[in-house]
Amino acid sequence: LTFNTSNPGVNHNKATSNGGGMYLAGGTTNVDGVRLWVEGNTAGGDGGGIYVTGANTELKTSNAGAFAITRGNTATNCGGGIYQANGKINFTGTGGSYLGGYGANAGNTAKRGGGAYFAGGACTISCQLQAGANTASDRGGGFYVNGGTFTYSGSAVSMEMRQPDGSRADYEY
Repeated sequence: LTFNTSNPGVNHNKATSNGGGMYLAGGTTNVDGVRLWVEGNTAGGDGGGIYVTGANTELKTSNAGAFAITRGNTATNCGGGIYQANGKINFTGTGGSYLGGYGANAGNTAKRGGGAYFAGGACTISCQLQAGANTASDRGGGFYVNGGTFTYSGSAVSMEMRQPDGSRADYEY
């Protein structure tokens, strides 16, 4: 699956289990030089915006200007914006990755890993990462790394997350 049209969106969907907006369980999903908006989705389990599973599954951005934007998503359990059970996530190029954002209803929400929850597989981010306004009722407002490999080598990282009580909650390993 390749997103290469102007500002595609996966918005305002609901799953009773995992993957409110997208459930990726095989193959490669490529965001090619565009902004993919995954916004306002709800999952009764994990991955309010995007759920990635399967050893042969990959979610990636490529080329200049490619962005993966997850905001305003909710998961009952883990990974309000993104839940990675297995597979690969590769955000590269001169674009960026946004987990949450700023403004009304921009943040993602979950019990653990408000912005993202990494349970397995490999996640590599070598572009700008902004994680803002995400909320976790337990741990990891921005993101929670519980397994697999997480590598960040981008040019800038910006995080501003809060727990429901207002305390700072950037990330947890």
